[in-house]
Amino acid sequence: MLSEWSKHEKIVARKAFDLALARRNQQLIEQVNNTHAKSVDEVWALLEVLQTANRDMQRVFDFRYSQLDLVFLRLIHDGLLSIAELEGLGPERLKRYQAHPDFLNGRDAD
Repeated sequence: MLSEWSKHEKIVARKAFDLALARRNQQLIEQVNNTHAKSVDEVWALLEVLQTANRDMQRVFDFRYSQLDLVFLRLIHDGLLSIAELEGLGPERLKRYQAHPDFLNGRDAD
C-alpha cells in the first residue's frame, strides 16, 4: 500500500477512523441491549460475545499509519466506512481503495 501520509490526510484519516469506531461501538451496544439475558448461561454467552468483539476490535482498529490502508479497506468491507467518508485523502490512495475487489463487486454503495 501507499506509505506517506500528508498532514491533511492524517486529519481526514483520524476523523474517518473515529467515525468507524463509533459505529462499531454503537453496533456492540445495540447487540448487548437486544440480548435481554435471563439466565446465567445467557450472561456467560454474552460475556463470550463481548470478549470476541473486544479481540476483533483490537485487531481491526489499529491506528498506525503503516496499517491504515489495510484498516480502511477492512472497515469499508465491513460496512463501517464508505469511500465518500474518506474524501480528502490523496487521489492515489482513494484510487487504490476503489480498485480493491470489494468495490468492483459493488460493495461500496456510496
